[in-house]
Amino acid sequence: MNIAVPTPRRSITSALPLEVLGHITKLLAASHSKKNLKDIKSLALVCKAFLPSCTAVIFRHIHGVGFCEGIQARTHHTLGLRLQRLVQVFNAKPELLKYVRELKIRFGRTCPENYSQYKRCHKILLKLPNLTHLISLDGEPGKVELGWQKQLIQHYLAQNTLKSIYAEYMVTLDFDKVVGCPLVHDVHLNRVLVSPSATPSITILSNNITRLFVHGDVEFPLAILSEMRQLKALTFNDVSFVPSRLSERPPSMALESLCLDLMDTPDFSAFRDFYGYYERKVGSRPFGSLKRLRLHIHDEEDATLVVSLLQAAKNLVSLRVFSVCYSKVHPILMLDHHIQSVFRGLTSIVLCSVDGAMVRAPSHDEAMSYISALFISVSSINVLENVRISIGDMRYYVDTTSPQTQTLPTSHWGELAGILACPQRFPQLQRVSFSFKLGRSSFGPQVSITSWAPEETTQTPFTSLPPSMYSLGRRLGQNFRISFVFHAGV
Repeated sequence: MNIAVPTPRRSITSALPLEVLGHITKLLAASHSKKNLKDIKSLALVCKAFLPSCTAVIFRHIHGVGFCEGIQARTHHTLGLRLQRLVQVFNAKPELLKYVRELKIRFGRTCPENYSQYKRCHKILLKLPNLTHLISLDGEPGKVELGWQKQLIQHYLAQNTLKSIYAEYMVTLDFDKVVGCPLVHDVHLNRVLVSPSATPSITILSNNITRLFVHGDVEFPLAILSEMRQLKALTFNDVSFVPSRLSERPPSMALESLCLDLMDTPDFSAFRDFYGYYERKVGSRPFGSLKRLRLHIHDEEDATLVVSLLQAAKNLVSLRVFSVCYSKVHPILMLDHHIQSVFRGLTSIVLCSVDGAMVRAPSHDEAMSYISALFISVSSINVLENVRISIGDMRYYVDTTSPQTQTLPTSHWGELAGILACPQRFPQLQRVSFSFKLGRSSFGPQVSITSWAPEETTQTPFTSLPPSMYSLGRRLGQNFRISFVFHAGV
């Protein structure tokens, strides 16, 4: 008697192409949050067909932290143990190393265990054949573990797979290796010292780099920019410039994004003169292609130096101006003129000011009167979508135990809200944010209103706000936000 053995049925998923299974996995892991990763691990266990694509997602990002002491010691300890477990997994199954694309390493600063922990892991961390993003954080000059940090970075630069590098405290980073890595397009340097004496003789950064971010109380030779002809985004944050010999080659004259937060007025002058020299030499405007501009202005001299930059940025889409004394620099910047006549495609305006620190009387009202006048003078901006205004007054006192809107300086804000509420003047407006920061400390009670539903407005502590704010709230709904931050002291 013949007994028929049933043929096992194939699952629906096993019949799908690998590309489809991979796409489904990527959609599930879009945000790469802990919850999503947990779901992906479950998916890999439930359905074998998803195992390859789930494995690629799970091991794509590796975040390793050395042991350290301090406020975040518990978090770092947990992540350090996680790194050790991952190393054990990689040693047992080296075929998983090919999936790693991003490696983030944080070095502990004060704990002697850090060096020995990293020493046990470094061999396997040098065996990632497809690594494209390397992030090395929290080293300290003079620490012995920096030898391993330097080895790690130079190893993957020589491997020629890196597309992005983020380095901290790398005094001895070999920039020649950066040049030799043809895929690098994104470079972040935080407290990385660059010797100006090296710039005339060696090429420091690759022509393929499109984004450069320099942060952290360092000196930077501007001549390096001449080696990055494809640069599109440039950020200098808390940076000063040192004299360096100018190159025959001009820097990128097609910047699209620029952020300047410089340490002193001479640095603004040096930046302006550097690009001015090549503008005259080449006959091309370096800021004519700017779409996003962020300026941190400390005084009137800084404002005077950046006016020519504003005049050249005719294609600007997003403008952010941060100032410690907006009421003084506003007349110099002439933003009303530029918004009306120069920035025809502006969709986002952010104005932030902390006034009153070095003057005899609070200057909140003065700053707000300038900002209100700015929007009054603009007849209409058909493309404006986002407005954010943040004003701080360090001399303004509020009783934080019972803040009353009757005592808050809201009249100018109401005037501004009334202007923005007009759909004829700003037909595309989608988001507005107002922020008051009152008092010397930025830490204190924060009260916000984000819902402008008619049935809820009477339940907020802002029942005495100007009617124009409610008009703007009804127009934008939850996209209109008001925030008060009060000084915590009495």
